[in-house]
Amino acid sequence: MLEKNKQNQNVDGEGQAVQAGRDVNISQGMSLAQMAEVLKELEALTEKYTSAAIEKVDARHREFRESILARFADTSDTNSSAFADPDFQATLVDAQKAYARSGDKAVRDTLVDIIARRSNAEGASRLALTLNDAAARAPRLTRAEFSILTLVYLLRYTVTSADIPSKFSKYLNNQIMPLVDDVPEGVSAIWHIESQSCGKTSVMSADLRSILIGNYGGILGKGLPLPALLESVSLDHKQAAESSLLQPFRIWPNFQPNALSLEVYKETFKSADISVAELESIWNSYISSVPQGDELVSMLQETVPGIEKLFHVWDLRGLKSLELNSVGIAIGHANAMRTADFNAPLDIWIN
Repeated sequence: MLEKNKQNQNVDGEGQAVQAGRDVNISQGMSLAQMAEVLKELEALTEKYTSAAIEKVDARHREFRESILARFADTSDTNSSAFADPDFQATLVDAQKAYARSGDKAVRDTLVDIIARRSNAEGASRLALTLNDAAARAPRLTRAEFSILTLVYLLRYTVTSADIPSKFSKYLNNQIMPLVDDVPEGVSAIWHIESQSCGKTSVMSADLRSILIGNYGGILGKGLPLPALLESVSLDHKQAAESSLLQPFRIWPNFQPNALSLEVYKETFKSADISVAELESIWNSYISSVPQGDELVSMLQETVPGIEKLFHVWDLRGLKSLELNSVGIAIGHANAMRTADFNAPLDIWIN
């Protein structure tokens, strides 16, 4: 009996069971002989798929190479001498391998932008190291995570030159709203962003209405009559405020501060004959005319159809609690360049 059991467990070097084991079932499943046949078939399939995979990898390498060369043909924002740098070469190789595995065009184009910006970064600078990390982590993200990083980056970390309502509406319609539909239900995408060390969730959430008012308050209010705006301004400064610090609102007889945000307002008029406290008083009085809650959404809805979904996504899918680190900013920046007609030097945020 012992000898029979040994025979039943014997398998030859080709992976086929010897005759004694052909009729023995393992856990009432396949026999050793049947399993050996399955393994042989899988080996044949592996060879077939390996050949097909090599062709696919070669095609993706070619696509990546052509995209890189096309980007570096424009020398205005690239530096071809970086190709002689070993660290840059390593990043380039890793990016090429990553695209070969992914095949996602969004990943490819984002990597190409990261590589282009990396070519201008010096050696072991913080910017170079951040871009190296961004090139390594971007391929591990999906389109949904790209869009989340870009939305948070654009809304929380940038301010456009949208200084009139029509420009602001165009910015929201063309650069922000196309990203909203990519944000999935739930917060699993946020968790994945955290797992890839691109950002973290914070207990301190960033209210979207507060962000918009902080960055673009100068075009979101309804304006106030002069007496209401100048109520806390000294008599000696009222004339100066009327002549340069304020401008007529589009609906007469109201007025508004002559700036897009409080910070710009204080910086622009810091040398004027008026105190910072008075500037802040004017601004805060004006901000009280910005519509509250759903009323602001309804006002924006008139020129930005569907914007209520942006507020919904921001509040309920984890974006309001997401803080980006330097890698998240670099990837969000690169994707914004690709999808949102955005162009600004990355070293504004990473230096």
